[in-house]
Amino acid sequence: MSCNVSLLRAVLTALSLSFACPAVQADTPLSVYFKAETFTYSETVPIEAALHEWDTTDYEAGEQQWGWNWLEIGVRWKWFALGYLWREDYDLRFSEDAAELYWLTSNQASLPDDKRYNLDLRARHFQADGVRVAFRNHHSIAALQLDYQVGYSRFRAQDLIDGRLTGSAQTLDDSDYEYQADLNYHYSEDRLFEREVGELTGVGQAVDLALQVHFQQHRVKLSITDLYGIIDWEQAPYTEGTVDSDNKRYDSSGYVRVNPTLSGYEGVTATYRQRLDARYESEYEYLFSNRLAAGMMLRRQYDKTFVGASVALLQNQKLKLGYWPEIEMIQVQWRAQRWTVSVGADGVGDGVRALSLLVAYQPETSLAQ
Repeated sequence: MSCNVSLLRAVLTALSLSFACPAVQADTPLSVYFKAETFTYSETVPIEAALHEWDTTDYEAGEQQWGWNWLEIGVRWKWFALGYLWREDYDLRFSEDAAELYWLTSNQASLPDDKRYNLDLRARHFQADGVRVAFRNHHSIAALQLDYQVGYSRFRAQDLIDGRLTGSAQTLDDSDYEYQADLNYHYSEDRLFEREVGELTGVGQAVDLALQVHFQQHRVKLSITDLYGIIDWEQAPYTEGTVDSDNKRYDSSGYVRVNPTLSGYEGVTATYRQRLDARYESEYEYLFSNRLAAGMMLRRQYDKTFVGASVALLQNQKLKLGYWPEIEMIQVQWRAQRWTVSVGADGVGDGVRALSLLVAYQPETSLAQ
C-alpha cells in the first residue's frame, strides 16, 4: 500500500498524451488509451494508520489488508492493443488474534491478563512493470451483442514477499508476553532478521479476460485479472524455522520489546514460483431507458467477496451510483466522452478503511471499465 513517484509521473504523462489523442486519431488509425486504478482495503485499522504501524486507537477485529494498483498506457490499432504496464499487489491476511496482539503491542496498550493468542499471518507482495498485449472483438447475433477481450502481460518483478507464520502467544501480564511460531517465507529484503541478500528480480506473466453481453434491456459484464498469473524468481532467498521471543528488552515504562530469535536455516531457492490470485469483477444491469438503469455488482479478490447495487442516471447512464453494504462504501462514476472517472470510499478523513479510484481514457467504450 505504498505510494510510488514513478506511478504519478506516468499518470501525468498519460493525461498529456490523452489530450492530444483527437489529433492523433484524425491522421492515423492508432489511438492512445490509458487506465489508472487502485483499490486499498483494511479491515482492522484505517488506511492511514495501516501505513504507520497501526498507530491509532481506531481498531476493529479483522483478518485482511490489501493494496491493488494498476497503471497501463498504450496504443490501439483496430482490434489490437499494446501498452506499458505497471502494477503493485500487496496482500496481508491474518487471524483476528494476530491482529489484536500486533495492535496492542504496537501502541503499547495494556495486554489482557493470561490470554492465549493463536497466530496466523500470511504476507504476499510484488511490484512489476512490463508490456501488455490485448485482442478484442465484437459479434452481433440477432438481438444479442457480444464483446470480448483477451490480454497477455509479461513483466519484470521486484520487491518479493511471500510467506507465512503460524504459532501461538501467551500474555504474562499487562506489559509482557511470549510467543513461538513456525516461519517459512521468501523475500528480496529480509525485514525480520535483516539478512544481507543481493538484488532479486523475477519474470512474470499473466492472462486477463473481459466479456460483455447485451441483450435487449439486459447487460452482463465480467472481467478476470490474473486468470492465470505467475512470477518466477531466480535464486530467491528464504528463511525457514521457528521464531520465539527469548530475546527481550524492556523500555523505560517497563513495556516489553521483542527481537525475534530464529532456530532454523536460511537458504536460496533456485527457482521460486509465486502464483497470483485472480481478481473477478462482474455486473448485471437492467436498462429501463437510456436515462435509467439498475444493477447488481460483485467483486472478488484475495478470497474476499463483495456484493453491491448500482443505479445509473442521465443520458446514456453518464452518472452511476453504487453501494457496497459489507464495507459501507459509496462509489460514484462519471463518464464524459472517452473519459471515465470513478471514486469510492467508506467515509472521509483519517477513518477511511476502503478506498477505490479509477481514471481511464479510452478511444471507445471499454470492457475494462
